[in-house]
Order: sequence, then C-alpha cells, then structure tokens
Amino acid sequence: MLKFYKITSKYVNKSVNIKKNYFEINDWHYAGLRKKSWIDINHPYSIDKPSEFYNGLKHFDHLSENDIFRFETFIKTH
Repeated sequence: MLKFYKITSKYVNKSVNIKKNYFEINDWHYAGLRKKSWIDINHPYSIDKPSEFYNGLKHFDHLSENDIFRFETFIKTH
C-alpha cells in the first residue's frame, strides 16, 4: 500500500484551520515544482496497487533533506 498527500500551490485564501494542516515546501525548486507549494495533510490518500498508480502520476524528483526532516516533524506533531 502506498500512502500519499496532495501538493498544492493554493494557500493564501485558505482558512486558518486549513492552513494549520499545510506543510510549506521550502526547497520547492529542488523538488522540481514550478512554484511555491505546500503538502496538504488534511486528506491522506492511499492505493493498494502502486504500480498502476505510477503510470499516470505527475511526479517531482524529491524533497530536499531539510524538507524531509521538517515534514517528518510536522507529521509527528499533527
């Protein structure tokens, strides 16, 4: 099973409660993203057959080590 979260660039107009569950990706250029982005942990997704999922997936290279460390801490505190 693969667990994942949506990445969004829409943050400014969200409510304070929603923003609490958005993790800011500091090194978004490094991750291959086109603009400043956040990981939305409000609604985690999962899929049983990851190989089928990857065929149509828009993906980015990877998060920086700094963002990975920060994201792990963020998840633990929410």
